[in-house]
Amino acid sequence: SGADGKPTWVFYANVGQAVGGFGIHSKEYPMTPFDSAFLAYQNIPLKSFRTFVQVDDKKIIEPFSIDKKCDLIIERSKITIVNRNKYFDISITYSALSHTDYPGLIRKVSINSKDKHAYKIIDGLSIYLPKGLSNYSYHELTTLSSAYCNVDLNNNAPYLTYTNRGGDEAKIVLEEDGNAFISIDNKNNRLISLVDPSILFKHDDAFIKPLGFSDCFKNTLDQNIANKIPCAFSIKETNLNKNEEYSFISLFASFESKRHFNNVLKTLTYDYLDKQIAITEELIDSLLPNVETNNPLLDEYIKQCYLDNSLRGGF
Repeated sequence: SGADGKPTWVFYANVGQAVGGFGIHSKEYPMTPFDSAFLAYQNIPLKSFRTFVQVDDKKIIEPFSIDKKCDLIIERSKITIVNRNKYFDISITYSALSHTDYPGLIRKVSINSKDKHAYKIIDGLSIYLPKGLSNYSYHELTTLSSAYCNVDLNNNAPYLTYTNRGGDEAKIVLEEDGNAFISIDNKNNRLISLVDPSILFKHDDAFIKPLGFSDCFKNTLDQNIANKIPCAFSIKETNLNKNEEYSFISLFASFESKRHFNNVLKTLTYDYLDKQIAITEELIDSLLPNVETNNPLLDEYIKQCYLDNSLRGGF
């Protein structure tokens, strides 16, 4: 994030779409549910990031489901997952913001079509927590906690708030901070936002199958924006020619107020978010020592050890 930025922590593993819990302070108040390793391996494939793609109005493909062969590429400032199938190649890159007054996770999705096809795409998080909902409350008091969740759809830039912070105090405080998300494609169009998981998954509360996939492409979405744990999906319908690529970038971030978020929205473009991935990479590289031996692999090992230990101790 840089000395002038706000950091985001991210937990990832080599299952599903890799990323599990992430947040800005401790794991007690994450932006998506935090689980210890064993539970994370079970939950990431279903309850974290998901991608559903329908090709030519036929079969719905989930390219990163547990039965698919995928690649995981780990770099110092980002991770990328890749799936290749007979219709398209898809890559997803995760990175973080740097030099901004708000913390956030960047997620870039790129689809390269192997032939001329019509695509319907739904991509995002099965569960996205409003700011103030604790990890304990989500896991132990889920139904009660959902009663305090609210979403302002905000012209396809949803802003999530939580109306009960749970403190035993004799004063009332107006909480304005919240979590938000937005997806912008390479033509600088906002994707349609979905925050009501029952539209996509219908009665499947385990989030296994997108039983309501076709309903998500209706002209109007009658979404329940209160009293329910939200999701954070983006919806797009597009036609691609052979070897044509379509990409979009999603931002999942935390803000002091809705006014703060709306001011940030004025600066958000596809190119801005794409450059943030490169800026974060440059920032991480600037922290590394200059090492040169006769073994390039050893050089990289020393740099990584330095980075890991410095992150633990603080720069």
